[in-house]
Amino acid sequence: MFPIPPDAPERLKKLTDLLETEGVSRGIIGPNEKSRLLARHVLESCALLRFVGDEGLLVDVGSGAGLPGLPLASIRRSPVTMIESQARRAAFIRYTIAELALESAEVLHARAEDAARGELRETASAVVARALAAPAVALELCLPFARVGGVVVIPVGGSRGPEANDMRGAAEPSGAGRSGAGTLARVAAELGGGEPRWEPMGRPTSQRSIGILGPNESRLVLVVPKLEPTAERYPRRVGVPSRRPLG
Repeated sequence: MFPIPPDAPERLKKLTDLLETEGVSRGIIGPNEKSRLLARHVLESCALLRFVGDEGLLVDVGSGAGLPGLPLASIRRSPVTMIESQARRAAFIRYTIAELALESAEVLHARAEDAARGELRETASAVVARALAAPAVALELCLPFARVGGVVVIPVGGSRGPEANDMRGAAEPSGAGRSGAGTLARVAAELGGGEPRWEPMGRPTSQRSIGILGPNESRLVLVVPKLEPTAERYPRRVGVPSRRPLG
C-alpha cells in the first residue's frame, strides 16, 4: 500500500466533476459515460498505482481525457507526464491540471512516435497506456519511454470477456489469439522488454485509504519490464506501428 495524499479524495471527486462537466461539454467524454466516470474511469485508473509505483517519472501515452494520468497524478508523489496528440484533448488536460493544482503533472501535445525520440526517451520509471492500441502496437509506442529497470503497464478488457481472451492469446503459449502464440513475448524482446505477464487489476488500492467504493469487475493488466535499451529504430515513424504491427 502506497501512502495516499490527504487531499486525494477531494481532488478525485473534483476531477470526476470536471470530467462530467467540462469533459462532456468539450466533447472529450461521451455523455453515456457520466454514470460510471468515478468507478470505471477515475478509480480504475487509481488501481494502477500498485503496478506503476509511487516513485520516479510516470509517462501516460495517449492520455485522451487524462486517463489514467490525472487520477494517478492526484495520488502519486512523483511527476506524471501525459502525452496526447489531439490539441483539444491536450488543452483539456492542461486546464484540468491547473484546476486541480497538480504541480507535478504536465501534458505534452505530441505524437508518441515523435515524443519517444525526444528528451523523454528512456527516462520513465513506469509507462502506462489505457485504450491506446492493440498490445503489440502499444508496446512499440511505450517501451521506448521506459528506462532500463522500469515497467510498461497496459490495462485491457474484463478478465472474462472475449476482448481479454483474444489479447491473452497473443501473449500466452497456450492461447489462440489472432497474433499467434508468443507474439507479445517476441515483440517485447525486440523492443528491449522482458517476458510479458498478465495480472488481475483487483479493487483499487484507493478504496480503503480514501473511502470511495471502487469497481467490482476484475480486469487484466499487461505488465512488461524494461530489461535493455530500445534500439534507435523504434518506434518507427508516425503511423507505421499501427499499420504494420511488430510480430
